[in-house]
Amino acid sequence: MNIYNSPVTKIAFWVIVIGGAACLLIPLFAPLLPLQYLKGYGEIGDVLGGISSPFLQILGSVLLFLVLKAQIDANGILHQLMCAEKTGGFNLVN
Repeated sequence: MNIYNSPVTKIAFWVIVIGGAACLLIPLFAPLLPLQYLKGYGEIGDVLGGISSPFLQILGSVLLFLVLKAQIDANGILHQLMCAEKTGGFNLVN
C-alpha cells in the first residue's frame, strides 16, 4: 500500500497548498479591496477577522480530519507489520 498515492494524501496536499496561499495572499490584497463602506461598522481588522474566521476554522477542521485519518491509516500499517513480524519471526529459527 503506497500512502503517497492515496486520495487522502492528495486532498491533504491541495488543502494545505490552497489554504497556505490564501493565508499569504489575502493580507497582501486586502488593502486593494474597495472597503470604504465598512468604515461605519468598525475597524477594518475586526471586519476582516470576523469574515475570515469561519473559513479558517473550517480549514482547520478539514486539516484535523485529514491528520486523524492519516494517523488511523498509519496505525493500520503498523498493526499489519507487527502481525507479519509476529508470524514470520518464528520461521527464521527453521
